[in-house]
This record gives sequence, C-alpha cells and structure tokens, in this order.
Amino acid sequence: ISFNHAERGDVEVAIYDVRGREVSELHNGYLEEGPAEFSWDGNDTSGRSCASAVYFVRVRMGDKRLTKSITMVK
Repeated sequence: ISFNHAERGDVEVAIYDVRGREVSELHNGYLEEGPAEFSWDGNDTSGRSCASAVYFVRVRMGDKRLTKSITMVK
C-alpha cells in the first residue's frame, strides 16, 4: 500500500471490512511529506488470519481521506 502525501503530519492507515469495521491498523502517527509504503500481512489486530474477501484501505491525513478497495485471495 503506497501513497504520496504533500504535507508532514499525522497519518492513519487502516484496513476495513465491507461492513465498515476496522480489521487492522497499519499506521497511526506522524509522517514526513513524500512517499510512504505499508504492507498488510492479512491478519487482523489480534493476529488472526482474515478470510479471502474485499477489504478497504483508508488513508486519513488531517481532513483528507483516501479509500481504495483491495481483494485478498488465499
């Protein structure tokens, strides 16, 4: 999961299921401006393996939000 952000500041990157429930938080904190890259191991926050399904990646930077769908296939 990669993106480029124009300003430094707090950034949250999380994975959500189709019901809108947070599955895993990949980052929540300060980032410098520029490119950022994160990976998801397919596990939820408790370390349990998630099912093959469509999930959503949400990136929140201040008042800006970006949401993209991803498909995990095992």
